[in-house]
Amino acid sequence: MHKYNLKVAHINICSLCPKLNEVKYLLQAENISILGVTETWLTDKIPEQLIEIEGYTFFRADRGSRGGGVGVYVLSSLNASILTFDDYVSNPLESIWLMLKVSTVNIALGVLYRPPNPSNFNTCMNMINTFLEEVLPRCDEVIIVGDLNINLLQCSRASETFDDILDTYHMKQIVQNPTRKKSLLDIIAVSNADLVQSEIVHIDLHGVSDHQVIKFELTLEYKKPGYKFKTYRNFKYFDLNHFQMDLESANWYEFYTNDSINAKVEIINNTLLHIFDIHAPLVTRKISKPKAAWLTDVVKMMMKERDVRLRKYKHTREENDWKEYKEMRNLVVDAVRQEKKSYLSHLSKFGDSKTLWGTLQQLNVYNKKSYELPDIFNDPDLINNHFVESVKTLSVDVPNDTLNYYLTRRIPGNPNSFNFHRVTQKIMSDAIKSIKSNSCGSDGINFQMLKLCLPFITPHLIHLFNCCLDKGHFPEHWKTAVVVPLPKVKNPKSLNEIRPISLLPTISKIFEKILASQIKEYLLERDIYPVTQSGYRKAHSSTTAMLKIVDDIIEAYDKGEATALVLLDFTKAFDLVDHKLLCAKLKYLNFSSKSRELISSYLEDRNQYVSLNNKNSEVGIIKKGVPQGSVLGPLLFILYVFDMNGFVEGCKMHQFADDTQIYINFQKDSVRNSQHVLQLAVSNLTKYSQNHGLKLNGLKTKLIIFGPFRHEVSSDFKINIDTEIVCATNLVRNLGFLMDNDLRFRSHVNQIIQRGYNALRNLYRSKHFLDSELKKRLCDSLVLNLTNYGDVVYGPCLDQLSANKIQKLQNSCARFITKFNRREHCTPHINNLKWLKMHNRRAVHLASLVHNIVINKEPKYLFDKLKLRHMCHSVNVRGLSQLSIPYHRTSLYERSFSYNSAKIYNNIPHIIRDKTSSFKNCYKRLLLSQQVLI
Repeated sequence: MHKYNLKVAHINICSLCPKLNEVKYLLQAENISILGVTETWLTDKIPEQLIEIEGYTFFRADRGSRGGGVGVYVLSSLNASILTFDDYVSNPLESIWLMLKVSTVNIALGVLYRPPNPSNFNTCMNMINTFLEEVLPRCDEVIIVGDLNINLLQCSRASETFDDILDTYHMKQIVQNPTRKKSLLDIIAVSNADLVQSEIVHIDLHGVSDHQVIKFELTLEYKKPGYKFKTYRNFKYFDLNHFQMDLESANWYEFYTNDSINAKVEIINNTLLHIFDIHAPLVTRKISKPKAAWLTDVVKMMMKERDVRLRKYKHTREENDWKEYKEMRNLVVDAVRQEKKSYLSHLSKFGDSKTLWGTLQQLNVYNKKSYELPDIFNDPDLINNHFVESVKTLSVDVPNDTLNYYLTRRIPGNPNSFNFHRVTQKIMSDAIKSIKSNSCGSDGINFQMLKLCLPFITPHLIHLFNCCLDKGHFPEHWKTAVVVPLPKVKNPKSLNEIRPISLLPTISKIFEKILASQIKEYLLERDIYPVTQSGYRKAHSSTTAMLKIVDDIIEAYDKGEATALVLLDFTKAFDLVDHKLLCAKLKYLNFSSKSRELISSYLEDRNQYVSLNNKNSEVGIIKKGVPQGSVLGPLLFILYVFDMNGFVEGCKMHQFADDTQIYINFQKDSVRNSQHVLQLAVSNLTKYSQNHGLKLNGLKTKLIIFGPFRHEVSSDFKINIDTEIVCATNLVRNLGFLMDNDLRFRSHVNQIIQRGYNALRNLYRSKHFLDSELKKRLCDSLVLNLTNYGDVVYGPCLDQLSANKIQKLQNSCARFITKFNRREHCTPHINNLKWLKMHNRRAVHLASLVHNIVINKEPKYLFDKLKLRHMCHSVNVRGLSQLSIPYHRTSLYERSFSYNSAKIYNNIPHIIRDKTSSFKNCYKRLLLSQQVLI
């Protein structure tokens, strides 16, 4: 890891020329790399010679004949150039923007000054917003210094507006102390505060300026390209016909005659691995630079010629030789860009998606968000022991009373017991089709390898799975998990900030898919699923769960009621499941003894080891919990807590797997009573958790109040979890959403915008070798797709400012693709791309969801909110009636799911509403045809 320190400062000097010596002394004494200067009071008549400082390059943007303006001194050794913005005129905001290149890092530096005139405020803020919207995608880091004549120490509309702009683009203002008398006027805003590793220095220059100089140090870290070793199967000389012949002629006699399940698994693993070792052997290669498939022989010859000319220049140092080298270098750059562009265009149109995305990742166009473990975490044994021991310290024994309760009772209304039925060819085929992951477990077989063995291996797997069902035994070889440790945060400092990712054998996951499918079928037939559980169920999701909760809150708000919502946090919930109690609950749910025996075998005697940098830890034994990374694990956890909602009285409850939330609506005169009821529900759940060996974490549990009088009650409303007091807050994270207590989702939108511009920034770096079609595809997948999650929840709640932010993100994508000027209207270009504008895009998503709910009547908690005037009795939805708009008292109710679903769905023509599979596409085409210049 290499570091580069950059010292940046700002001074408001009120006339540069007479104070140039003081500025020169400041630069040299403080060893400053970059100095932004505002109120320079330079005119175009003042020559450069009068303001030059040796060792520095001066960039200026003068106000005009009246004097004024801004400038910046940059160390001459730094690569700096002026950044332009589509013919923008800076007035009334005086500004200059530079692009600095430090090693491989591009930094955009803006020096800004706003004259203290209240009438120019909105215009200046709009210009800052526009600058950031355009500059963020074009660089790695952004720095803004200057004087905006806003006192950031005071809470005012001006300071809140500026803070909101910075928050939208994930920038942080890092000056905290006054810079002029008792006011904070001079600012430093950075896109990555982690790079500022020193305190802000304030320097007094009496007689030079009544503003303090503010200085900070930016530490840039970058890695030089290295190499790593990669072990993989080499399919270069793989012959599928010969491979299948060897597979078919293998001796499977012992596999069928051996009675031991574990021996059968060992035989099938060894047979497959032996054949693959012949046809696609494991190889280990040192990879320093990925092979560039787009480099043709012609380009390679041009590169050699370029290198020859460079060597010639180094030998002669002649200007003509240098000129010839530069010409050849530029030709090579253009040729490489064209070849990349042609190669990617071909892949996009005719290649498979996996190869395309792999190539884009190789070219750094597309980067999966992943953090690397620091060198301090290089001991796999230490990490594995932490994962295993941290669960042991939390484990508590389940009381015998709880165990006996479920062992001696049966769920009412379900006389028929559940049995796993035998695996058939169709069941096997469906399970194999549902596998998506290609990860490799402890057996060394991934899904790609297994697909090459089909259909020859299918009868053997069916035989193996049926033997497991008949004997009620889960093979020992499938109980070992390979754990890959990944950081939860960018720079983890402790083992608690590392997340275990468990990889299980592929064949095991196919078998689990079959078991899970049969269990789900039984739960649906017997109506055992809790209505309030949305995790891992068809037609249910975190989005539908949030729709239910938000709609209930808005409905209460419309009645003049407030809502107290508690987000409960269970510590390592999946890891603390007690196996005996889970099997007792399965008995309570009428699972047969043979099915319980198989699930018990699946849970018991599991182990794991950590794999890190080609080193494996010792195997750790797991005594509790359902397997992480498994197919059955989440479903078994849902069965473990299926009756939790029965312990909550007087409150509403909703669950998404282990994410549990309870809430209560109340009038202003019943605050104390509602707090008591909510506390009682929390206490009951705390007791339920203790009886089930689970642990509620009071430190991470959150409480938030919504409603018309939320501000009046929030300060006194609190609940207790054991010894922890949970107070009300204004913002919580709930199922991937940032919920504020006025239900405007402003912070959530800002988070989306930040991530969107980061993704667009990566695309801008590669714009030279991406054609328009691929740019559009990437913007859809990597940028606009970020807005899709839960847009049916937050969309109706957006204020105009937030809606405009999301639309501007799409406008930026369209500008990136089509390169139109900012002064042009966006809508024609968006229409040419066949994109729906963002409000129409959200309308399509909501209409599609409502359409599916009406047809499938799932999830029930949302279907019950749709008031149907009348409905056809058959699945054929032709002639489907309209939805009734619920009676409501306030305009706020228009943000609700109940209102918006009826409003949007009723405006869709019957000919489209009568569609089934093609509904979404037909409605999208309708909105595209209606989308006009607005």
